Order: sequence, then C-alpha cells, then structure tokens
Amino acid sequence: MSAGKTMKKISMIIYSIYFYAVLGFFLGVYYLYGLLTTPKTNLKKWRLLAHAAITRAFSLSGIHIIVSGKENLPNGTAVLCANHQSYLDGLVVSYATGIPFTAVTAPFKTFPALLRFWFARMAFIQVQRDVFEELKYTGANARDAVIQKAIHALQNDTSLLIFPEGRRELHEHLLPFHAGVAKIAIAACAPIVPITLKNIDHILPAEGVLVSPGIIEVVIHKPIMLHRHPKSLTQDAEILEEIIEESLPISYVEQKSIPHTLKGKRAAFFDLDGTLTKKDVWKMLGIAYIKKHKDKKLFWQFTKLSLIKRFLKHGYLYLSSMKLLKGVRVEEFQLIAKELLEQQWDDIFYADMLALMLQHKKDGNDVFIITEEPDALIAPIFNMLGAEGYGTIVEIQNGKMTGKVKGRIMKDAEKLQQARKIAHEHHIDLSKSYAYGNTWHDFDLVTGIEHGYVVHPSPALKKRAKREGVRVIYPRV
Repeated sequence: MSAGKTMKKISMIIYSIYFYAVLGFFLGVYYLYGLLTTPKTNLKKWRLLAHAAITRAFSLSGIHIIVSGKENLPNGTAVLCANHQSYLDGLVVSYATGIPFTAVTAPFKTFPALLRFWFARMAFIQVQRDVFEELKYTGANARDAVIQKAIHALQNDTSLLIFPEGRRELHEHLLPFHAGVAKIAIAACAPIVPITLKNIDHILPAEGVLVSPGIIEVVIHKPIMLHRHPKSLTQDAEILEEIIEESLPISYVEQKSIPHTLKGKRAAFFDLDGTLTKKDVWKMLGIAYIKKHKDKKLFWQFTKLSLIKRFLKHGYLYLSSMKLLKGVRVEEFQLIAKELLEQQWDDIFYADMLALMLQHKKDGNDVFIITEEPDALIAPIFNMLGAEGYGTIVEIQNGKMTGKVKGRIMKDAEKLQQARKIAHEHHIDLSKSYAYGNTWHDFDLVTGIEHGYVVHPSPALKKRAKREGVRVIYPRV
C-alpha cells in the first residue's frame, strides 16, 4: 500500500472513531432521557427524541446534508420511499424530513446494539431475512404479515419509511423495486413520497464501517397518490423507481440492470456437492461402483488420487478422476447412483437446502442445478430433485465413458456463463434471481447473480464473501 493510501486510511479511521463517538453519545443520552421521561407506549415521543438525537449528531459530525424539496412533504401520514445505499440511510431520512416515522427494516440483530434499542422503542417492523428462518412460514404469508403491520401503522396516523430495493446497493446501480411498497400505500390510501439519496455510498458504509466527511444530497419529490389511479403493483413500483432514478448519477442508470439479464421471471441456481449435499456425492458414487465390481486396480488408483489431491491443481485432479472412469457403463453407474440416493437420501442432503429449493418452486421460481460433476452420470440426481441440471459434458461411446471431457469443466466463470445461457433461453431476469454455492469455484456464479449466497464456506471464502457483500448461510447438519 502506498504512503498516500496509508495516510488516507488512517485519517478515515480517526474520523470514523469521532463520527461514531458523536453519534453514539447523542443516541445514548437521548435514549436515557427517554427512559426517564417517556412511557414505552408513547411511540410518537420516542420517534421525535430519535430525530432530535440524529439532528444534533449530524450537526457536529462533519457530514453536511443538503435537502431539497422539503416543501413536498404532506401534512399527514405518508409512505417515505428511498433508495438504499448504506445501513445509516434511515438516520439521513429522519434528519432530512423531520417526520416521526416507523420503518420496515432488516432483522434488528443485524444492527449495532444501540440502534436495536431505538428500533424497538420506535416500533420498527422487522423483515425476516434469514433464508432458513423464512422456511418456518409459508413465504408469501410471512411477507403479508409485514405488509399488514405496515398498513396498520399508516391507518393509525404513523408515517412509514421503506426501502423498496430490499437490500443495499453495493455496486452503484439501482436494484429493482419490490411491489410491496405500492401494495402498502394503496391499501392504506396513503401518499408515497419518493426520496433520492445521493453520495451516501461515498461517505457512509455499505458493508464496511469506515466513514468519510462530505456532502450528502437528499431530494424529496412530490407525493404520488397511487391509490387514486392504481395500475398493476409492478407498474406502480416501476414508476417510483423511475422518479428516484432521475436524480441519481448517470452511472446508476447505465448499470441499473446487471449485464446479460432479461426482464422476466425469477430463478434459483444451486451448486450440488457441498451446497445441496452434506457429503461428497461424487466420491460416494465412485466408492459404491468400486465395491460392486470389487475392482482392486481401480480401488488403488482411486485411493492414490484421494491421497495426493491436495497437491494437485483442481483442473488436473478432475481430469485425472475422469480417466479412472474409462470403460464404465453409463447406464450401470446411473443405476448405482439412484440406489445410493434412495438408501441414504437423508444422510446425503441438507434438509434445509431441499426445503429452500421447494420454497423457490412454490414461489414460482424456476430451479436449476449447475455442477462440475459429469452430467450424464448424475442425471438421476437431477431427476430425483425435480430440477433441470447442467454438469460437465463428458465423452461417451457405445454407452461407455471414454475418460475424456468434452469442452470445459463446469466451474468458475463457466458456471456463470451457463446461468446466463439459461437466462436467455428461459426468459429469466438474473437481476431478480438467486444463486447458491459453497466453494471458490462457485464464486463467479454467486456474485454474478443478484441474490448470491455462500453455503458453509471455508474461513477464507467467508472473509471474501463478507468483503464483497455476499451473504453466508449455514444449513443445519
């Protein structure tokens, strides 16, 4: 790291300590004051106290917030609808509007303790974002419960803040708006106030914690009365998206959709080994084949390869394992695979991941498996999982393996390329789709599709996932 970059980082660290100290001080003091003077049930007073604490903190923080269009704020309750660039966006909206609102947020546990205390006192509405905890409910019903709470708040004269993108913008492009914001506003007969937040991503953290001094621009647009002339919920959400987009830098418009996507339906892409399965299925199938044939030569070759695999490059190891399969009858191998799955299904697969796959299907999402395993040999797995599968294409002659691979191994960028090909063939929008993988060879896939997840990663992969904004999940074993 150059001396200039080192000094810049040191100055950011010093400023960040100051910023969080100021913010923490005022939030802490006003929280204690609220405990002493304000009943827990007086939600409006707690929200006004929060606004006062935030206003004082920003006035001393070195961050200058320029607000335009404040005259557009209605006198009554409203749905405040903003783009989402950092986890402190709600504080900026509070400072800019002065409105005592409740908000739809990520689970409280994802925020610092002091903010969690405030959110509870202000009756914020949590959206359960843990992918496995959502499976305890019927997905749509869980979302409907949040929507009903939001509608109830508006009908009781409480304004609502919502970020319709559903997650923070990590790559400087506006994410597609969810239709829930339109559904809430129409049901409550409340106006929507679109709000554009600019330059926050250069000042406040998206995933990290370092903060820089600077200027934040907040543009408050004229209210929209969707309940008077409602269209489809999707069209209404797109109207809001376009209004907020108008005030963003041109780069957001240019990169609004991830390359190689089509406006269409959602899909979920799963890796196989280590993502859907607890065990190395490919290794299990090889052992099962050897046991059935009592092939000592193949056993020793297989054992040797297993012992030295950590010293071999992945591609060489894969090609070497394919050579061991020369002469194997495909139909027989598929039968062994089917029998093994039927006998050890519960021991092989993560129940949570299978439930997640099923939930995607119930939600109307297409499901695909993209794996580096030979597609012809593991076709029974695809069939039994009820998903269209794509693996490495291997050479077959007269129903037998030749030990050769046709084309590229299905890993790394090849997986993402296959997902893009599927998207074009099936009219799938990758900017709304999901991907799940567990190794470095899946990372192109999970970062190339909007909602990417890493499953049970190694410590090094977990660190990289956190750095690049990829969520990590841990299915129960």
